[in-house]
Amino acid sequence: MTKVAQHRVARWIVQHCYGAATFVWIVRYLTLGHIPIVQRPIWADWFDQSRYLTSAIALAGGDLSAGAHWYPLAYPLIAAPFVWVMPGDPFVLPDLLLFLIACAGFQRAVGTLGVERGAATLIFSAAAFVQQDVAAAWVNPWTSTLSAALIWWLLAGTIASFDGTAPPLARSRAFVLGALAGALPLVRPVDALVSLTCLAAAGGAVVLHRRLTPAAMLATLVGGLAVCVPYGLLHLAIYGPHPSAYMIAAAQTGFVPGDLGWKAHVLLVDPRPWFPGTASILETLPWIVPGAAGLIAFGIVEPGRARAILALLAIVAVPVSALVLSYVDLQPPGLWRFCNIHYFKWLFPLFGVGILLWWRLLETTRGQGALAGAMLALLLPLGIRIDPVAVAADVPARMLFFRGDRQRDWQDAYFAQATVSDGSGVQANVRDFHQVPDADGERAVAVRRLFGADPRRSDPSEPGGGVRGQRPYARYGQRITFGLP
Repeated sequence: MTKVAQHRVARWIVQHCYGAATFVWIVRYLTLGHIPIVQRPIWADWFDQSRYLTSAIALAGGDLSAGAHWYPLAYPLIAAPFVWVMPGDPFVLPDLLLFLIACAGFQRAVGTLGVERGAATLIFSAAAFVQQDVAAAWVNPWTSTLSAALIWWLLAGTIASFDGTAPPLARSRAFVLGALAGALPLVRPVDALVSLTCLAAAGGAVVLHRRLTPAAMLATLVGGLAVCVPYGLLHLAIYGPHPSAYMIAAAQTGFVPGDLGWKAHVLLVDPRPWFPGTASILETLPWIVPGAAGLIAFGIVEPGRARAILALLAIVAVPVSALVLSYVDLQPPGLWRFCNIHYFKWLFPLFGVGILLWWRLLETTRGQGALAGAMLALLLPLGIRIDPVAVAADVPARMLFFRGDRQRDWQDAYFAQATVSDGSGVQANVRDFHQVPDADGERAVAVRRLFGADPRRSDPSEPGGGVRGQRPYARYGQRITFGLP
């Protein structure tokens, strides 16, 4: 193929990549059971989505009563204008547009690693839609769709600041960077960590290259305030000078960083010894490991700017992922049953880039060695096992087994208003432990603190009249070993 023909093919791909991404989104939307306009949304009665919809409709109608708004306001605010276009499902068009905007930000960010726009679109679409649960996280309403678009454009802007040959940072770019960084925590508060990391990295880069000016600093601040001040005024109009009910509930749920090792194992590697009948992230999406290896190896082999870009992606992705993994309410059953995999969906296309980079790395001996080392470094920790082991009555336990109805509905058991009391206090189901059905009744898995001596369960909704002060018939701690499951 001549260079002219190659250029024409590349230009055709670029011109049509968004059309292709739109087509793929619509196909996935329809294949997951959606029929817009004709049918009531399949998610209309889901907990999160029903509250997004109530808030969007209320905002469209000027209803600022606190009872109409549960979640942060940014995502419903995006959908509010579309209530007048598609009142039954005002999130269809915004979700599609946000997907395309996120894809465009991803293109720009990974383009600095030499990934062409057409390839980036293909990677982004494949990572989003090949696996059904991840696809559902993109075509059903989730706040993470908006945050994904903001994250990738914030990363693209941060990466652009690494160019040491560019002129001083323009005020318009600084304003946009500040606005993106300010908007992100308003969508998902946990992503404030992403904003702070990107601002620190961009600031460090422009200072290092002597491109920072007082005007750019002021523009960054103004950009952040341009987003945060109107949002703050809207919050005051709805809730007054008080936190919302969601903010209070999220703070009470909280994070347990000290339990990160166990949480990472059951979410990423193998949940079945603790939560039967579910799968881990790496079991469902095994290409993450070779993708991560490709990114690590490319960062080792490639000098200069590529290494700095991959370092930025790592220092953004790893801490925020660790924080999300330590979130008490994120447990293996919820990954797939309740689509909590959406927390990580912005990150998956990056591992697709890592797989693409394999082809470059395999061309050189150094690249091959780096790949082998990266794969070994990633696979070895996956051999660590954290399995249940029976413990005595006076040893803290991670898991308790209780006798109960063998035919109990899974969700009834999972969301039951059950408690377990011990010498350290009373723990509540969902907030402090998770109750799941088992062959002889239920098992309770501690997610906030371990169970102490002489625990007693109360579950008024247990079929057959409920239970009060029930002792477990078995208790398990955890044992760390190394080997295959």
